[in-house]
Amino acid sequence: ATSLVNFNNGGAQTLTTKAALNFNDLTKSGSGTLSVTGELNVDDTLTVSAGTIVDLQANNFSIGTLVNNNVLQLEGSQGTQSITTMDIDSGQVEYDGGAGGSVLIADFYDLLIDGTGTFNLGQAIDVNRDIEIDGGTLDVTAVNNWKINIGRDWGNGGGTFNEQNGEVEFDTVNC
Repeated sequence: ATSLVNFNNGGAQTLTTKAALNFNDLTKSGSGTLSVTGELNVDDTLTVSAGTIVDLQANNFSIGTLVNNNVLQLEGSQGTQSITTMDIDSGQVEYDGGAGGSVLIADFYDLLIDGTGTFNLGQAIDVNRDIEIDGGTLDVTAVNNWKINIGRDWGNGGGTFNEQNGEVEFDTVNC
């Protein structure tokens, strides 16, 4: 694995890999978007600095610790969506896949569903602040009826929530 790698350009940057790429620490600073075009493994910390976006696209990823001060984007079609220690006091995770997929992360600060397909929960989720469904469908799945805990606001800016027999609990303890 490589030591700290910092993408600090003020514009769009691309991290292209043909095979899984391993880092100890990876940071996106400056401004703009870092687009990852292959499988990403960050053994220690992925830092998404204020004013930046890290777009994992449809690639599998495994991250030790996420420090998210802005936006982490993913499509949801990944078979592996692994974050051992999730940042739950700042940052947004955005699922924006065109074909939908699965929400396989359990904890969030802010969650945005902004794709065009159906995003099925893979387990119960806990959102410490806000959920926004701007596009596509968030489905708790009929087989499991996963529970959603939310700390503050639920917004529906054009998407659909398929609640099945699941439960949504507003628990303002996390705000």
